[in-house]
Amino acid sequence: MAERTATGVEQRGRGANRSPVLKGSSIDGKLRYFGRSIDGSLDLTGDNLTDISVGALDHLFILRSRPVLQLKVTVTFTPDNISPLDDGCSAPAAQGTPVTANVCFTIIKDIPDTLGNLNVKISYQLALDIARKIQRAELGSQRSGTQSVDTGRKEACVKTQINVKPCILDSLNPILLHVAASVTGEKISGQRNLIPVMKGGENITHTGTLLFKKQCGSDDICTDQLEVMFDFQG
Repeated sequence: MAERTATGVEQRGRGANRSPVLKGSSIDGKLRYFGRSIDGSLDLTGDNLTDISVGALDHLFILRSRPVLQLKVTVTFTPDNISPLDDGCSAPAAQGTPVTANVCFTIIKDIPDTLGNLNVKISYQLALDIARKIQRAELGSQRSGTQSVDTGRKEACVKTQINVKPCILDSLNPILLHVAASVTGEKISGQRNLIPVMKGGENITHTGTLLFKKQCGSDDICTDQLEVMFDFQG
């Protein structure tokens, strides 16, 4: 009997129909009748994760389950909304509005296990209003970087400065801060090079929204004042 971590797994199908396929040749090219028997109902390694036993001619393999992690991304802004009006808009050197964005990463276990705290490395990139030709804000120097996070840590955060330009024409739609993260699991000590896997894949995106204040007076209640006038001439 041999213990293997289920690496070298192919993905077949598309979208929600994708399913993992493990070939016997990826374990041993001389195997015959790999998969003639299979069972996935027991935890055979004592880590609280269900493993899979697979039989072949004269062989029995344990395919060890990898711990599954989730990445949670949150984005907050200070201030949390901005005024679309700028009294200094007509000035030759009109100043924008400074905003601080706080991007936080949290790693949680999808299935509880007994493997202790698990570590991942996160590489991230930040971008503003990526679908727009005319940018309404500019990012500071902190646009990319790496963070090491483990499941025992509450969160790892990074702050970046945003300068919202004056004289913005579109103040109805929020400014979007896009976070693209690539997550790599690190080897678990004492577990035969077992590496956690990310639920949903290693590449994750998240979008934070910076809202504009509504100019609705002291009661903060906006009332439509649209009037349409027309007549017919024959």
